[in-house]
Amino acid sequence: MDKDIEKETKETVVEETTKKSENKFLLKNRYEINFDAPIQWLNNNGAKAFEVTDRINTKVPLFALICDNKTTPRFSIIDNYKEIIHENILTLVDNGIANYPSDETQHMVLIYQRPLGGKVIRNAKDYEEFIGNENILRELLLDFVSICESLKNKAITHRSIRIDNLYYKDEERKKIVLGDCLATFPAFYQPLIYESLDSSLAINEGRTTGTTKDDVFAAGVLALCLFLGKEPCGEMTKREITRNRALMGSYQTFVGKEVLSKKASNIFRKMLDDDRSSRWSHVDLYNSLDKHIIAKTTPQGSDVSKKSIIIDGKKLYSPRNVAFALLFHLEEAYNLVKDGKIVEWIKSGLQNEDLYIKINKTVKADIEKENELDILVSKIAIMLDPTLPIFYRGINIFPKALPKALYYTMKNKPQDMFLYHELIATDLIRIWHQEQQFSPTNINVNEIKLFASRNEYGYGIYRVMYELDEDIPCTSPLIGKNYVNSHTRLLKALDDNYNENSTLRLPFDKNIIAYIYANLGKSINKIILNINSKKESEKTAGIIKIYSIMQSKYGPAKLPNLVKWLIKASHPIIESYHNIKYRQVIEKEIAKAAPDGDITVIYDLLDNPSVRQKDNHDYTIAISKINSLTTEKKYLVSNGQKILNDSRNIGKNLASIIGILAMMAAFIFSLINWVKW
Repeated sequence: MDKDIEKETKETVVEETTKKSENKFLLKNRYEINFDAPIQWLNNNGAKAFEVTDRINTKVPLFALICDNKTTPRFSIIDNYKEIIHENILTLVDNGIANYPSDETQHMVLIYQRPLGGKVIRNAKDYEEFIGNENILRELLLDFVSICESLKNKAITHRSIRIDNLYYKDEERKKIVLGDCLATFPAFYQPLIYESLDSSLAINEGRTTGTTKDDVFAAGVLALCLFLGKEPCGEMTKREITRNRALMGSYQTFVGKEVLSKKASNIFRKMLDDDRSSRWSHVDLYNSLDKHIIAKTTPQGSDVSKKSIIIDGKKLYSPRNVAFALLFHLEEAYNLVKDGKIVEWIKSGLQNEDLYIKINKTVKADIEKENELDILVSKIAIMLDPTLPIFYRGINIFPKALPKALYYTMKNKPQDMFLYHELIATDLIRIWHQEQQFSPTNINVNEIKLFASRNEYGYGIYRVMYELDEDIPCTSPLIGKNYVNSHTRLLKALDDNYNENSTLRLPFDKNIIAYIYANLGKSINKIILNINSKKESEKTAGIIKIYSIMQSKYGPAKLPNLVKWLIKASHPIIESYHNIKYRQVIEKEIAKAAPDGDITVIYDLLDNPSVRQKDNHDYTIAISKINSLTTEKKYLVSNGQKILNDSRNIGKNLASIIGILAMMAAFIFSLINWVKW
């Protein structure tokens, strides 16, 4: 993953500084969040709103949004969003991480400037001034043009433009301001009607950041709500809304029998065009409103068949409508594919030879796979209309949303994780990317498959999730209730969650290593090999080294509990030394260094190159001596009989000599005595 790791500084992780009382939290020694003072009308995008007191600047009213951990905030765009100064965009003052007493867990916090006039629409009466008023409509749409331009300049799409996210900035209720777009996944809480037709078909966690044209569509729906005095399709089911939009288009479905002026009708029709290539951009909208220049657009998917194909009793002519019908009527789709009617319609009706060859080839390759006919239909639908999400057994997603969908499922529906493993193993993602001729992507599909299929540390489905999306925080159970979205916070979380009675030998798991590998990349390839080693000493050394690198580069400076944990787990490294004296010295030294909380010191003591070299050198000499003695032993054993016979002869001769010497000694002794006598 290409991430600017160098930008991540050595955080001190003091955002959760102190608690003034049970239900108050001081963020960054400045913003006092009062959890006893909720502001329900400002709850937004799954986040809960509370009163905030700024201890430095008490003149500006603020509020805090406590993000829900069921999804993730759009952390990667927060810095850019802070730089936006716009009178119609809610001002983000600061952000951080706080301990939320409701669940005693850390959450991301967004500190916003508080809108003083409440929501634009609080009840049905609030619609009255907007209904049919083309002057207000024009001013409102110009505000949205300006909003879109400011966001686009910072490479941001809002994706939360809807009627209940619109506020009055002032107490007089004159200046409109658009609310939060950071607290959750892009478009996660958007009602069906605010999403373009293709995006509305995806599950909420399967939606993407989209483009400015998605914001134009949502702004068009919001403006239409105000202009009509109600949200459209109020009495229709989601399935009915989707079906009508597919057959009649979003504009006609939303407007229904309402009569609009020619001017208003033209604006809404262009903003709500289901073909994003012919939908107005914010610049087109501005030219129409301010300069009265009507933009000319050329639809990309304008193919219409010369003859119909009947699905669900309806005659269909366009590839998009046929794709929809196939996906929503699978049994009928199977029969049409098996009977060859789909490829025949493409060949003789659409008269698109390239599409015919491509789909016919796919059908021939997959038609015998009885258990995968739904996958075949999904492939055909993608080829007919590449703007659609991937449909796979209930999880309809755009590939770019895969990481967030994985996170959401892991957190909220873990029983469905197997579906994502299956999806990644198919060719659906590859085919979808191949068909994106108008919006090519740089995702390496083969790499995704490889990551998901490997079971080693640093890989698996976790690696896919972290590699493709920097907004995803670490989800390892080892981090406890901490919110971890940086290397610094990961080390701090492990330090906070140390348990002396834990049965876990080493503070790591596949989830954590995948998170680290996705962020640090190829620079730690060799360490990852060590972590995957079958030798416990190499695995342990790899973990301690990677944490040492992270601490020295990103902090925090002291991690006494994590060091204590690592020391307890370091016995395989210590025992890998041959010299018992070395082992004893290392144990004493790391015990002395432990209170400082510096992993680098511990690692250097455990794996000192010069000490390791001397230990290996001495061990080599000792082994050489042992081998020499072993050789002598073998010689003695192999020549044992000869030595035994020689020994017996020597023994006999020695006995004779000893006897003679004894006789001589006795003779001399007698002689001496004899002379004296």
